Amino acid sequence: MPHRSQTSLSKHYARIYKTLGRAELQRGAPDLDDLDLEGLIHNKNGLMFNFYTQEGVEFALKQYGLYDDIREQGYESLRLELRQDDQDDWLLRIHSTVPMMQEPLVELVMRRSVFNLHNELREQLGNDVFSVLSVEWLQLQHPMASFSPTRPPLPGQHMPGLGLARQIFGLLRNMCRRLKLDGLVTTPSYYHNAIFYEVGFSFFDPQYHGYLQAMKRDFHTLYKEHFSKADCELELAISSWATHWGHVMAYYDDDSKERLDWFHEPMIAPLTPKLKRYIHGEWFHNEVKKTAESVRYEWLESALTLKLAEVGLLPHDCKKIESFLQEEAL
Repeated sequence: MPHRSQTSLSKHYARIYKTLGRAELQRGAPDLDDLDLEGLIHNKNGLMFNFYTQEGVEFALKQYGLYDDIREQGYESLRLELRQDDQDDWLLRIHSTVPMMQEPLVELVMRRSVFNLHNELREQLGNDVFSVLSVEWLQLQHPMASFSPTRPPLPGQHMPGLGLARQIFGLLRNMCRRLKLDGLVTTPSYYHNAIFYEVGFSFFDPQYHGYLQAMKRDFHTLYKEHFSKADCELELAISSWATHWGHVMAYYDDDSKERLDWFHEPMIAPLTPKLKRYIHGEWFHNEVKKTAESVRYEWLESALTLKLAEVGLLPHDCKKIESFLQEEAL
């Protein structure tokens, strides 16, 4: 499954979605007749988003094949943890019990929320308030794997990832459909997150999506000019670290310039016709193109090269990287 194409994965998930009904997803649910009105209103029935039981979620993850995907990477026995952290947030963790791992392989925090519009976006979509599933936190970890010259650490990582982000977001999109929500929302913490999320997601504000397209364009050119090794993983790592460290300058067509600060703006996977028309429509496309053409990005090459060598990323130095990641985690 980890090696399926996006199209193949989507078809597989669509097929499984149709086989799962309320009976499967609410396995082990309490008898709702035993709850009073207050219990139902305040979600005291133990159901995630007033719909899923833990047993139902685990059954679904097995049916979709996520557990098999994780087992293929060497984790023989898994345990699901699901709980409500506060009134809004739900925490889902998948732990490895054989072999026993201290940290979870999957850690996901999500909530149902509303998406409010402002300024020109409100003009394009009206005064609608959209109901969404918001991913507040997602961490996928592969503690049995090691970083390497072809698999360097990315900002925010202290161990390699599981490589299952497409599967997780595919499952969450199906959850949105089940709950009749308008879309799935996440805010990328780093440049590489936005690149990973681009399959199915767009920045809701076309200006930021235009900035992302310009970064991809210019970072690819800069990588080819300054680094001889043609490796997409290394290109992504260098680009993301450059952005994270502030080693990127933005030059605008009005002759202004500034050091780039990564923008923590929401990306959305639209599920309703209205949101899809907005994201894929002519106005959005034109705004993205206009923004991308108005800015040019340059790396602060000397500072970036020195920093990459200092922390052991280029050339690859395991001891330096380990020390650097320990400092980053503090």
